[in-house]
Amino acid sequence: MIFSYFFMLDIVLILSLIITIFCCLFLYRKLREIRKSENEIRKIIVEFTSATERANTSLLTLKKSSSDLTNFMQDKISEAKTVIEDLKFLNDQGLKVYKKFDSIESNSNKFSTNNYSNEIISKKNLYNSEPTSLIRSEMEKELINALEQSR
Repeated sequence: MIFSYFFMLDIVLILSLIITIFCCLFLYRKLREIRKSENEIRKIIVEFTSATERANTSLLTLKKSSSDLTNFMQDKISEAKTVIEDLKFLNDQGLKVYKKFDSIESNSNKFSTNNYSNEIISKKNLYNSEPTSLIRSEMEKELINALEQSR
């Protein structure tokens, strides 16, 4: 009986060792797959890191170009505001000259005996007569002065 107990014990031990070997082989295969996956994950992480660095560089470039564009647009806007102010000034000066010319023309029409005929004559001779040409030259001088002041 002793022989049989030892023999049975040996068989149980042999079977358990065989089962342990198969379990170890199974676990070894799984571990190898995990290591292979780990290498792939490392490659993916490296690619992700490089993509992140490229995106960061692109964002910095985009930020710089948008800053440059903003500065350029601010310069153009300030130039446009200056031009608008100059045009307003010139428009005001032109209105003043027009009002002076209109008042002088209306005063010259008051002194005439026949308003309608004098109006026709004055319109025909607006640039040919001496008094209106003097008025015109004064207006031109005022416009030139206004332009020089705006600069």
